[in-house]
Amino acid sequence: MKKLTSNLKKKYSFSKDQRLCRQKVIQELFQKSSFVFLYPFKIYYLPASCTQILISVSKKHIKKAVQRNRIKRQIRELYRLSQHRLFRHPLYLGIVYVGQRPEKWNFLQERWTEAIKKLFSRDETSQETFVNPCI
Repeated sequence: MKKLTSNLKKKYSFSKDQRLCRQKVIQELFQKSSFVFLYPFKIYYLPASCTQILISVSKKHIKKAVQRNRIKRQIRELYRLSQHRLFRHPLYLGIVYVGQRPEKWNFLQERWTEAIKKLFSRDETSQETFVNPCI
């Protein structure tokens, strides 16, 4: 039973190697990439060898750090729960929260699911499917 739970934890974890940290890639992501917009998310994406994400919440719109950090935690959780779908198509993702205020969890979940569907429908027309080597 212990091995089963550790495998599930690995499968649905959000490890450090899934975070996008390289400045060169981040600049390329925001300058040369395509994006999908579905309020409150604007998702920039580029084809990659491994799926990595960057989460950004504007200080201009969400003034309090507590609220920004909560939104980032919610986005990380949304990503973590749907990463099994995202790993089929390795991408660099820049997730920008463009909302003017924090939203309810159910609303974020619905919009995230719609945004991912929209991303894949757009991505499948421009990119062939291949196995992610980072799994």
